[in-house]
Amino acid sequence: MQHLPFRQSILCFALLLAVCLVGCKNKQKTSPSKQRSANQAIDPSWVPLHKKFTKEQTFAFILPQLPAVAAVGKPRAENCKVCHSNIYKDWSQSTHAAALRDLQYQAELSKDSSPRWLCLNCHIPVQNQRKTIIKYLKKGSVFHPVRTKNPGFDPVMRKEGITCATCHVRKDKTGKSYIIGAVGSRFAPHPVKTNKAFLRKMCLRCHDPKGKRLTRHLLCWFHTREELEKGPQGGKKDCVDCHMPTYKARLVPSWKHLPKRTMHAHHWVGGGVPKSFSGYKTLLKRGYKKGLAIRALQLSDYQPKGKLFVRLAYQNKHAGHWLPSADPERFLRFMITLQDAKGATLKQDTLRIGQTWKWEPKAEKVGDNRLKPNETRVWKPSFQLPPSLSGVKLVVQVYHVRLSSKTAQYMAKHAPKSSYLDNETKKKLAKMGYHYPLATLLFRKDIQLDTKKSRAYSPKELLDLSYQERNKPLSQRDY
Repeated sequence: MQHLPFRQSILCFALLLAVCLVGCKNKQKTSPSKQRSANQAIDPSWVPLHKKFTKEQTFAFILPQLPAVAAVGKPRAENCKVCHSNIYKDWSQSTHAAALRDLQYQAELSKDSSPRWLCLNCHIPVQNQRKTIIKYLKKGSVFHPVRTKNPGFDPVMRKEGITCATCHVRKDKTGKSYIIGAVGSRFAPHPVKTNKAFLRKMCLRCHDPKGKRLTRHLLCWFHTREELEKGPQGGKKDCVDCHMPTYKARLVPSWKHLPKRTMHAHHWVGGGVPKSFSGYKTLLKRGYKKGLAIRALQLSDYQPKGKLFVRLAYQNKHAGHWLPSADPERFLRFMITLQDAKGATLKQDTLRIGQTWKWEPKAEKVGDNRLKPNETRVWKPSFQLPPSLSGVKLVVQVYHVRLSSKTAQYMAKHAPKSSYLDNETKKKLAKMGYHYPLATLLFRKDIQLDTKKSRAYSPKELLDLSYQERNKPLSQRDY
């Protein structure tokens, strides 16, 4: 009897050990099952991306994870800068470098109706830039991606937006990264493969998306390539010919033994509306040239009728595609204003050139009066003249508008409420008009009707006026 407690203890211990062993055995059996349930391919409701999208819909597929490049390191733009300082300087001022932090884009991402992962595929298109990996969609819905953690996520590279590696780094069959160049050089310390045709086609990955509407509001189906091919160039020119002009320089400026060669600028100034107001200060140096030409301004004063007839001719002279192209929010705004001696508006007439969309219940194009390549039109507004022309002035202005002030006001009010955005972005969106240029002034001419004297503004003056818009309330802007 004295040993009974000890025996009971032994029995209890043995029973406990048996339970633990059985539990461990069951755990070993169930663990693989849990892993399989987490395995994305095991759930029949999860649709692989390659079954949802075709190969032509390149925007739906992220560029593969890129390992470090020999003699370079991680495929970050900041590492390319060590040698290619001139190209880095170009790129750092470009719209590509600002692709992720673009405030209009961030406002769109803040909406619950935005399939964010899909939008990010073009704005941060390399897998290294993404916190998660997406290969499947639940029930094929773009709003329900299946996410797994990306162990190779690079937060520094994420901030670089459309970075150098987007076009210039790929993996070979052994999984090693190499640089894709247009020409190549025997002096390069890193592996290089030349493929000029590949580089020229890279623009189309995001700027020529294929397919049908994915959501009721998603409108990233541009037709710029089709416009170019049907234009006077007939497809003989591509994006690079106009948007990456050439110049002579050394590929590595600090290597004086290298010969100067023909290089392409990496500014991508596009339509001339930068992503920040500071961009106006260097826009002309970066090769900005507007596609629209104001060819003539004729005034006919019919005093017996007391009317002023204006003839304003304008032409899509330099763009191989329609003006404006791509983003349906963009438009050209023509304004002719009759002002008295104190600057007060007596009469104003406006003309809008662009796409017109109905957004609810789903996005639908209801109008399109854009300019085709080389197309010329004449605008013919007329004004009733005041009794006296003393001090009366006619002001003619043309804007390239990326985003109307009305839409910007809506974004500034609603986007900062989103839980998706970080605090810094919310603060900037709340003061969007100060941080984000909405339009660039393309043309201005002032005419004194009493003296017939006129003043045409220079390109620099036009950009200076565009910069000054940052201090004007959104409600008071002309667009």
